[in-house]
Amino acid sequence: MIHIVDSVRHALLARDAAHDPVGLLATTATICTGIYANRLAPHGIDCLIPTDDEQKLIMDAIRRIKAGADDEHCTASIRAVAASLRRRGARSIILGCTELSLVPPPDESELLDSTAALARACVLRFSTVCGA
Repeated sequence: MIHIVDSVRHALLARDAAHDPVGLLATTATICTGIYANRLAPHGIDCLIPTDDEQKLIMDAIRRIKAGADDEHCTASIRAVAASLRRRGARSIILGCTELSLVPPPDESELLDSTAALARACVLRFSTVCGA
């Protein structure tokens, strides 16, 4: 089984960013369960999360994206929260929700799309198992 958070950690290693704090943009449920923070912490990766008000912006953006919105409001909210996390010390920003992958990123060099990291890990595992 390939765990999405392990895929993110390996992507951080590949970027030489596995010991820097990361920001997490995800649903409130994902953040509250601590799935990222609890799995990254043993590897020395601190996970910074949005403030309550910032999380409301992220959840609103996720709802709008699910409803089919493709507007500057979603992009602006995500960029604002990502910028806030960077000011607090995040060196990379994890997009921990599939809907967030559909919005133009705040900065490609700092962005880590968890879904893309998982897909890359699956392809790598498949090619290793199949000898490709």
